[in-house]
Amino acid sequence: MFDEFINYYFYFLSFLIEIIIAQLIFTPNIKNLRDGAFFRIPIAVLLNISSTLICFLILKFVNFSILYNILSYIFIFTITIISYYFVFDYNFKNVMLNSIMGYFVQHIAYKVNYLMYESYLIIYVYQYIPDYVVLVNFLCHLFYFSLVYLFALFVLRKFYINNYQFTLSSFSVIALAGLVLVVAIVLNTVWAGNNYWGTYILGIVIALFDIICCSLAMYLAIGLFVLSKSKREALKIQHSYEDKIKQYELSKESIDLINIKCHDLRKQIRTLRAHPELIDDEELASIEKATRIYETNFDTGNSTLNIALSEKSLVAKKYNIELTSLVDGEALINLKPGDIYSLFTNILDNAIEAVKQVKDIDKRVVSLVVSKERGFLEIREVNYIFKKPVFINNMPQTTKLNSNLHGFGTKSIEYIVYKYNGKVNFKVLDDKFYLNILIPLEI
Repeated sequence: MFDEFINYYFYFLSFLIEIIIAQLIFTPNIKNLRDGAFFRIPIAVLLNISSTLICFLILKFVNFSILYNILSYIFIFTITIISYYFVFDYNFKNVMLNSIMGYFVQHIAYKVNYLMYESYLIIYVYQYIPDYVVLVNFLCHLFYFSLVYLFALFVLRKFYINNYQFTLSSFSVIALAGLVLVVAIVLNTVWAGNNYWGTYILGIVIALFDIICCSLAMYLAIGLFVLSKSKREALKIQHSYEDKIKQYELSKESIDLINIKCHDLRKQIRTLRAHPELIDDEELASIEKATRIYETNFDTGNSTLNIALSEKSLVAKKYNIELTSLVDGEALINLKPGDIYSLFTNILDNAIEAVKQVKDIDKRVVSLVVSKERGFLEIREVNYIFKKPVFINNMPQTTKLNSNLHGFGTKSIEYIVYKYNGKVNFKVLDDKFYLNILIPLEI
C-alpha cells in the first residue's frame, strides 16, 4: 500500500516537471524575469513541489476517485500558472496562453507514449509485469516525451513566438484552448480510472481523440494568432494610408502657400536690387538662393506627384542624395490623388532611408521613372543600398530595430498597387535595389 502511495507521488512529481518544461518551451524570453528573481525562483520551486505533496497527502485520507484525479491535475497546473506569473514578467493573459499551450504539448506527449508503449503492455503483459519493464517504461517515456517536446521547441515555438505580440487581444483564444484542455483532462482521467485489459481498444480510441483535439486546438490557436497579426497589419496599413492622405492635404496647402510667399519675396528682392544702398548684393543673392529651395521644381504633368517629389527632394538634399526623375504624369490619370501621394512618398521614403546609409557619395542617387508601356502604367525606382535587406515572401523587411512600428512602407505600396489590380516586384542585384510596378491603364 505504501509503495502504491509513493508511486502516486512520483507520478504527480513527473507530471509537474513535464508541465514546467512545456511552459518554458512557449515562453518568448526566459530571461524576462521579475525583479527579485533570485528569491522568487526558490519560492516558486517550493510552491510547485508543495502542490504535489498536498495531492499526495490528501490521497492518504480520501479514496482514489476520478474526481480526485481531475482536481489533482487542475490543482497542480493552477499552481504552476501562479508560480509562472510570480517569476516571469508577463501579464496574466500571456501566462495563461503560454501555460495552456504547454499543457497541450505535455498531454500530447503523454498520449503518444501511451499509444506507442503502454498500450502494448496492457494488451500483452497486463497480468504479469517483470521488474525490467519499469526501466524500459522509463526510457520509453523519456524518449517519446523528448520527441514531442523537441518538435514543439523547434517547430511549434517558432510559429507561436513569431505571432506572440498579436495574441493578446483575443480572450476567446484562451477560452477555446482552455475548454479543449479541460475536456482532454476529463476524458483521460475517466479512462485512467477504469483502465483494465478489456477496454484497451477504448483507451487507444480516447488517446487518438485526445491527440487530435489537442493538436487541432493548438493549430486553431496559432491560426487565430496569425489571423490576428494579419488584421492588425491591415489596420496599420489602412491608418498609414489615411495619414498619408491627411499629409497630402497639408503638404498641398503648405507648398502652395510657400510658393506664393517665395514669389512675393522674389518680387521684393527685385525691388531691393534697384536700391543697392539698402542691402549688398552678396546678402541678397543668399536670400534669393534660399527662396529657390522651396520652389516646386518638378513639372511632371501631375500636380499631386509634383508635391510628392518636391517634398521628398528637400529630404534628399538634406542627406546629399540626388533625386532624378523621368515622369509622364498623364500615365497616372486613373489613380486617385491620395493614392498617388501615398504611393510615391512611400517609395521615396524607403529609397532615401536606404541610400542615406551608403558611404560612397557618388552612389547617393535615387532614380524614378514613370511611363506608359503597352497598356500599363510602369513605375521603376532604382537606388544603391549599403546592406542587402532580408526578403520574406518576396517582400523586403525593415532594417529598423522595432519591426512592429516600422516596415509598413512596402506593405502600403503593395496595398495601393493591388487596389488597382497591379503587380509589384522587389529585387536586389549586386548593390542596387530595384522596384517595378505594373498597373493596367484600363481598370
